[in-house]
Amino acid sequence: MLAALAYASWTLYTFWPNQEKWIEKSRLLRADSIYSEGIPNFVVASIDEWPLRILFIYAYVLVVISYGLTIFCNVKVWRHLEAMESQMSIQNRDAQKQINRTLIIQALIPGIVVLTPIALAVTLAFLHTNIPGIGLLVSFLLSIIPLANPLLTLIVVKNYRQTIITTFKILWKTKLYENRSTVSTISRGINPIGLSSKSDDNRLTSSSMPLPPP
Repeated sequence: MLAALAYASWTLYTFWPNQEKWIEKSRLLRADSIYSEGIPNFVVASIDEWPLRILFIYAYVLVVISYGLTIFCNVKVWRHLEAMESQMSIQNRDAQKQINRTLIIQALIPGIVVLTPIALAVTLAFLHTNIPGIGLLVSFLLSIIPLANPLLTLIVVKNYRQTIITTFKILWKTKLYENRSTVSTISRGINPIGLSSKSDDNRLTSSSMPLPPP
């Protein structure tokens, strides 16, 4: 809580409005065709100045500490489960291991698809390095997170995984049965819709005959 409050306070200090900087950056925005109808309200801070660098370094430290605590707690829980393994039922032990595995994966996925791209973008900004297409890559990775967490949960949790596999097997067998039935019906010369060609010809002949005069 205190760490987050300190981060918020330093962010407020870093991006506190500065009229001189705002005028300088607003000229750049007005030169961009995207803002031809007017520029929006914005705040600005320079990567060359120490307040913004301290802010990013502090953010790096917070992320490292958070993931360090996550790994430490999961290792402690895993060792405790191994020590208590003889006193737990097979179902409880398996369920707890699945929960721990899911928590680890759900902690790693944001770090891979969210924090890593952001850290890469910030580091390149520190180094004044411009790589074409890096912004598109970062945006793509950030868009994966809503899909990655639930999908990995369905794969990791045993009950979910077995249900999905069973459902696909049933659908696959049903599809194969329908295809085989269709092939078998055609090979025997039977009309799949239940009408023979002969009856169809008779119907067409009878319908085409003229009616006798009254």
